[in-house]
Amino acid sequence: MTKVSMHAVSAPIFVRNLNNLASMLSKAEQQAKTKGYDPAVLLNQRLAPDMFPLTKQIQIACDHAKGCVARLAGEPPEVMEDTETTFAELQARIKKVLGIVQSYKPEQLDGSETREITIKIPNSEFKFSRPRLCNSVGDAELLLPRHDGLRDPAPQRHRSGQERLPDELSLCKGGPISARPALTSRSRYWR
Repeated sequence: MTKVSMHAVSAPIFVRNLNNLASMLSKAEQQAKTKGYDPAVLLNQRLAPDMFPLTKQIQIACDHAKGCVARLAGEPPEVMEDTETTFAELQARIKKVLGIVQSYKPEQLDGSETREITIKIPNSEFKFSRPRLCNSVGDAELLLPRHDGLRDPAPQRHRSGQERLPDELSLCKGGPISARPALTSRSRYWR
């Protein structure tokens, strides 16, 4: 059996998802301008009253990606303030985080598969990383309106065109968020 490195199952996935997120944001801004409404309206959208808006979902996805690779390399993650309020500022944040994630070399993450990484937050702790990024990117995608053509029911039609990782390397079961089956009625949010 071929050994899969932690770099192979983290950094490329984060890069792909962040590139997809940047592509979705570009299309959302373009669509808002084409339809003649203020693009800032989309940045404050929520799926439910108790959820974070689109801006915060993007900030969380970025924080998670840079935090994961840093922790896997045994380094503290770079701190970034959550001050973005425009599409351009969010795109700049994504670009900066892509640079951070891509700066880590596979050898920096060697041996991290045996190290337990725990992130303590009030009332909880997280172990490792991949599923949470899927959630944040997925929530951001769901906040973009389907009726305006920003979210197409056909998987990956609006994606950045990057190849999916082979299933054995994908830690996000079911592949990209838009390729997953619709949420059930027992779920909190519907698609």
